[in-house]
Amino acid sequence: MSDKDCETCVTRREFLAASSVLTAGVIAGCATASVYRLPSVDGRVLVDPKGYAELGQSGGMIQLNVSGVEDPLILVRHEDTYQAFSAVCTHLRCYVRPSKHFMLCPCHGSTFDLQGNALRGPAEQPLVRYRTEVSAEGIAIFLG
Repeated sequence: MSDKDCETCVTRREFLAASSVLTAGVIAGCATASVYRLPSVDGRVLVDPKGYAELGQSGGMIQLNVSGVEDPLILVRHEDTYQAFSAVCTHLRCYVRPSKHFMLCPCHGSTFDLQGNALRGPAEQPLVRYRTEVSAEGIAIFLG
């Protein structure tokens, strides 16, 4: 088929240009929580909540990439307490993505509430939870 035979055909170059714009928009739309890199010291990571606007209200959350820890963590504020979870889905080890009211696994659609409980499968187990303590220093997440 020649270009003259098709008035609505798209060239390869036009298709690739449109696809890259669409893909960039979809990826940007998936970024629902900020990701921060923090060091771990003596088996814990210390987070100063004043340094993260996302933690300013209940339900706020951030994702942490911690030195010495292979998988990301998610820290969620509940009123005046904080919970930390592994970002690894308990179904097939994909990384869940924080959203405003839940955490979602993009691989197979498992959904977890803000306490890490599996709401919708295929995951049946809750996210791995880390012990946290709030003190004058900040929020300590114990990694061991």
